[in-house]
Amino acid sequence: MMIGKATHLVTLAVGMFWLAGCMATARLSDELSKPPDGKEASGSFAPTGPPTELPVKTEVGKSCLVELKQSYSISGTLSGTMMIDYRIVVYGPCGMSAGTFDEDWIAHGTFAGTANGSAVSGKLSYVARVQAGGDVAGRISLGQGLEGELQVRGNFGDGSLSYTGWVR
Repeated sequence: MMIGKATHLVTLAVGMFWLAGCMATARLSDELSKPPDGKEASGSFAPTGPPTELPVKTEVGKSCLVELKQSYSISGTLSGTMMIDYRIVVYGPCGMSAGTFDEDWIAHGTFAGTANGSAVSGKLSYVARVQAGGDVAGRISLGQGLEGELQVRGNFGDGSLSYTGWVR
């Protein structure tokens, strides 16, 4: 009986990722909002090393759900560190190299450092659609200490992603 319940929960999780992916795709194509007193932001971020914990992978039908935590160094308008806790749906089997299949990323985390030269910390949410081959189109929303929206672009195979948007 427990196996049936676990299968149902995993099916539900895949459905949630699909719905979140649809919402992320629509939201990723939206223009960033820009408050009157927001300051434009741009820069890049890159992993500081391998994930801080071993990724947990769960095979779900023909897809793979991955949970991992990653630390990043961020530079530009925002300078400091980000710790991001990911939930990733890979539209292919577990065990394949990253970038082999399309992926949807849903994540949350923290930022600590400076924004426009002032010390600040805050929380973030991050959604992204990643094409096979590693091209990333995403959005980071900042809050709880730092407000802003950032579009994320690049190829994670290059080791660094760029961001543009606004912060205040």
